[in-house]
This record gives sequence, structure tokens and C-alpha cells, in this order.
Amino acid sequence: MRDERSPYLCPRCGDRAWVGRGPDVVLHACAQCRGIWLDARDAARVGAGLLDERSTKLAARVDAGKRDGAGQGYRQAGDAGLRRCPHCGKGLTTSTAAGELAIDVCEEHGVYFDADELRAIAEDARTHRHERAIAAEARLQGLADAVRRTLHGE
Repeated sequence: MRDERSPYLCPRCGDRAWVGRGPDVVLHACAQCRGIWLDARDAARVGAGLLDERSTKLAARVDAGKRDGAGQGYRQAGDAGLRRCPHCGKGLTTSTAAGELAIDVCEEHGVYFDADELRAIAEDARTHRHERAIAAEARLQGLADAVRRTLHGE
């Protein structure tokens, strides 16, 4: 993980981030607090449940390296502390993801995840994507059954 320094400073603690590259995502991860910055494209892939398993494992490795007292996990909505976009410096807005997790968003450049949040959101999105696929398959099966009944006069 520490092979390439990021051009970004961590929105949470201000330390220089490190770049982690997965097959479908580039993580800018903080070694101090274990937060992760994703650009808007990669964050959208996470939200759609499209994060590759190897990229999810990369995020898990970031989380596993937490130091005692660092990256205490999820931040609840309403927690104090303005965080800034590492790209443009504008204040990040707080949004809710996966039901209750407060994530920090720059509408133009990306999303900052506190320690453990990226993995939790990716798992939640993947579960919902799987559930939607099962529901779509059931609808298609129902349609196929209706066509079959119509063709066979049932």
C-alpha cells in the first residue's frame, strides 16, 4: 500500500495519503486515521455495488492496519468538524449512505470515507444489487410462465 504517495492530504487528519490501486478503483488512503478518499467515478462504482472483490480486499487491508486510537470507525451524522475536499479545498457536505453512515462528499470531485465505512457501504451495495438481480429474475420467470400459459392455453 505504501508504494506511491498521493497528491492529497487526508480530509480528516491532514496526513499525506497513500495510493492503493485495485483492478477497478484507486484508493487514496490515510495511514494515520485509515480514512479513504475516492474520486467521483470510483465512489459511484461503490454505490452501484460494482466494486471488484480484490478492491474490496484492498479497502479491508487499509481498515486492518488501524492503529489504536486512530480511525475509530463510523462518524454519525451531525458530528462536528468541517472536512475539506483534498482536490479543490471546498468544504465537504455530509450525506447518509447505507442507511445511517455519514459520508463526506464533494459534488465535483469525490467522497471521503472514515475507517471501515467504504467496506460497509460496498458490502451493503453489493447485497442490494444481488437482491435486485434476484427480484428481476423472478419477474422474468413470471413473464415466461405467463407466455407459456398463453401459448398452451392454460
